[in-house]
Amino acid sequence: MTFSWKQVKVHARTTLIVVVTLVIAIVLFKNRNNTVSFWFFGLTDPENKINVVHLIISTAAATRLSWWVFSLGWGIWSDMKALRIEQAKERERLATQSREARLSEMERRIGNRVDQHNDPDVETTATETADTDVENTDSPRPK
Repeated sequence: MTFSWKQVKVHARTTLIVVVTLVIAIVLFKNRNNTVSFWFFGLTDPENKINVVHLIISTAAATRLSWWVFSLGWGIWSDMKALRIEQAKERERLATQSREARLSEMERRIGNRVDQHNDPDVETTATETADTDVENTDSPRPK
């Protein structure tokens, strides 16, 4: 069933393309001897007659060119938008890394302070060795 549906779609598209091409060819052929004068922002002389086929072809070419320029601009706009989003993510990532570095530095400093507080100082060690000769009743050490 799906195979026959695909065949119908292909044949319908092909028929549509052929019909549109024939209509365009007939319009161009029937208007090959017709001329027209038109105003184009003051760039054309109204006294000069222009072939309709040339007018149709130049209009089609200008439309195609305009569409290409529009799509190019739209692509650039979307690329700029994606770039701004990517730059914002990168700034956020760098800020997070900076915060992580500051926090790890603070943790290291706090850890050093705790280690210094828990380790006996040099002065305390000297006094404790001198006091060991004297019996200290407040000391929790067994006698």
